[in-house]
Amino acid sequence: MRESLLKVGLDYPEKVCKNIITKYRIMRPVIPQWHLQVEYQLKKTKTMICPAVDGVVKKRVFFGQMWGSHFEDMVKEALAWVPQCTVGQVCALIMRRVRDKYAHQGLDILEESHDSFLFQWPEDWDHIKLFKEIDELGHVPMIINGRELVIPRDFATGPSWGEMQEVKV
Repeated sequence: MRESLLKVGLDYPEKVCKNIITKYRIMRPVIPQWHLQVEYQLKKTKTMICPAVDGVVKKRVFFGQMWGSHFEDMVKEALAWVPQCTVGQVCALIMRRVRDKYAHQGLDILEESHDSFLFQWPEDWDHIKLFKEIDELGHVPMIINGRELVIPRDFATGPSWGEMQEVKV
């Protein structure tokens, strides 16, 4: 943790960093439990499985040595892959839904990054109504550990990228 903080110009003693991590793990016990589940899954099958998104389940097999720093790197990669893959699947589904509904009406998709989109549409459109409809299209429930999860969505609008203001839907 200290190395990450130093990269952004923050210098805290190692002991303070360890205390922060310990307190975080106490406040969020599910996260260390998930880390242990990922380690167990890698040791057992070397395969990680994303939650089903619209009926599609993605899997990834990890190759490499199962000991020492090689395994630690594999665990870090697996911990990152599951949420990144899941968000990517959800975003791709939302983009298809938006494109299918609005592309022929004048809405243009200008940019898609791994977790956000940039659209433009005719000025006379009611953007609040549009955002509400896109928010509904973005309702993509997933079952994770027996519980339903829907990734929340945020909206902003403005005449240019630098002038965007958040909009509550």
